[in-house]
Amino acid sequence: MAPIYANLLFSSLFPSRCISCDAICGDLIFCDFCNSTIRVSAHAAAGGVSSGFHYAAAIRNAMLRIKFTPCEQSGRSLLRYWQQHHSENFTAALHPQGISAVCFVPLHWRRRLTRGFDLSSLFARALGRALQLPVLDVLQCTRFDPPLSLALSKQDRLLRTQNRYRLTDSSFSPAEVLLVDDICTTGATLDSAAIPLLEHGIRVRKYALAQALIKEKSHDTI
Repeated sequence: MAPIYANLLFSSLFPSRCISCDAICGDLIFCDFCNSTIRVSAHAAAGGVSSGFHYAAAIRNAMLRIKFTPCEQSGRSLLRYWQQHHSENFTAALHPQGISAVCFVPLHWRRRLTRGFDLSSLFARALGRALQLPVLDVLQCTRFDPPLSLALSKQDRLLRTQNRYRLTDSSFSPAEVLLVDDICTTGATLDSAAIPLLEHGIRVRKYALAQALIKEKSHDTI
């Protein structure tokens, strides 16, 4: 069978589905309706954290499915969607002059084993390719804490994430790193992960794939 016919047969038997609502959507990542609900974030909106999208509507639904189904393929599709909307002008939008490496907020090894992947790690590597910078896997999550609820205040989240992260390699010395996470709500997790880097004398800039609107109350866990 010719490859083009094989591809058509495969597509008819296994059509692409929206990573948010599971509707058939052809070659698209989100269906037209879900795509219409997605909003691009303002850079440096909360606590100095830049981000790609608002953590709401289709983005929120997709990320919850990606993280708790879990589904690495959908996670990679979401990163392709970020690249389509941000990659070309990412450098100009974030002004990363001086940044010499990308770092990420890691999952605890038990949670990564359960999910099979770490979305923040995948996102960091996509950013590294976009910025043509190395990605440093130098932070370790030291506690297997329960997922945080979005309803928690920043103070509560800071207390729950205190001393959660440590530096595993002190031999590197980039002047400034871009620290990334998949979801930012109050910024407490990024703040906690930044502490060992700051204590090592490294300047830190923060970026999240999606950022929650703080005024919206939610009991989602991330």
